[in-house]
Amino acid sequence: MYYEFKPEINDTADEDRQAHIWSFHANWHPWAKFTLSGRYAGEVVQEDTDDYQGSYLAHLVSSRLTYDLTDRFDIGFGLGTLLNDEGMDEQQMLGLEVGYLIDTNIWLSGGYNILGFHSDDLSGNDYTDQGPYIRLRIKFDENMFGWLQ
Repeated sequence: MYYEFKPEINDTADEDRQAHIWSFHANWHPWAKFTLSGRYAGEVVQEDTDDYQGSYLAHLVSSRLTYDLTDRFDIGFGLGTLLNDEGMDEQQMLGLEVGYLIDTNIWLSGGYNILGFHSDDLSGNDYTDQGPYIRLRIKFDENMFGWLQ
């Protein structure tokens, strides 16, 4: 679970923006080689500018199904939807990804989203933009820093 309060004040343009952002993540292993990941995220934004004063609510729902091809390689399929509180603006994400375990707790992945969208606050590290991407994930735990003792 994740929560962030994000105030943005621009005195020169007389603009104020406050965002409450949250995100819930879950993983499930229905079988040894499959992982199903899900995410629900949302934001409530209050904006106050010379031209506009109001608020809006946005929701992001996404999932990813990953299959372990070998001990080092996996393939994933992701999909997601971003929509506003009125349901008037709905955007979709659909993509494929291939990953490689470089070393213990170090994972390199590359993928391509056929459909995509961008949200400064909600996309986070989910790579929802349309087009190609590369990501490097590193898992940190207490054993990684044992040499400091």
